[in-house]
Amino acid sequence: GAYVPGPHRVTNCVSFDNVIKGFDQNNNTAGIALYNCTSFRNGTYNFSFPTAPAAGNGEDTLKNNISYAGGWNTSAGSGGDAKLNSACILQDNSWQSFSIRDTDFISLDTSLARVQRLADGTLPSTNFLRLNPNSSLVDAGVNVGIRYNGKAPDLGAFESGIFTSINEKKNYSPGIFHLSQNYPNPFNPRTKIIFTVKEAGMTDLIVYDL
Repeated sequence: GAYVPGPHRVTNCVSFDNVIKGFDQNNNTAGIALYNCTSFRNGTYNFSFPTAPAAGNGEDTLKNNISYAGGWNTSAGSGGDAKLNSACILQDNSWQSFSIRDTDFISLDTSLARVQRLADGTLPSTNFLRLNPNSSLVDAGVNVGIRYNGKAPDLGAFESGIFTSINEKKNYSPGIFHLSQNYPNPFNPRTKIIFTVKEAGMTDLIVYDL
């Protein structure tokens, strides 16, 4: 069948120790959004998006990403953080205005990413590529709609102070819910929103201002 470009959104992902590239558009001609991802020690570029999307297919957008120690598999003076097309939308990525060193991370030990799964099949929490609390990359990002702790999102795949294990990071949508009309409406400056879900628990209710 015919090739159909597909827009993608990638969040809170890690890519490390690839021989060539970390995050790569892989010839996709539609826009790709990468939010809060960490790319570490990939051979040529940690982020490689050199070709602009085809007309009408959006833009490549990179926000709150960390690139560190890329470009080991290239000649001196080339490779490293990112190879990007001129139409990329960039905001608060580490290579734009930050200086990164080993001490920004709790651990750079890649063996921690290969530990055994827990008894229930989930991945255990480790300190691999998690930020040190005193890193300048903490609270340094822009809000992209991902839950964060503190005054602003951290850069990279892991948010400080919220999740203690990967298992807790799963997002669930309730199968049965009811959202009532807010009151008063219109309002200034306050309103009340009542909603119900099938089971009690932590719930995120996000209100967007169009």
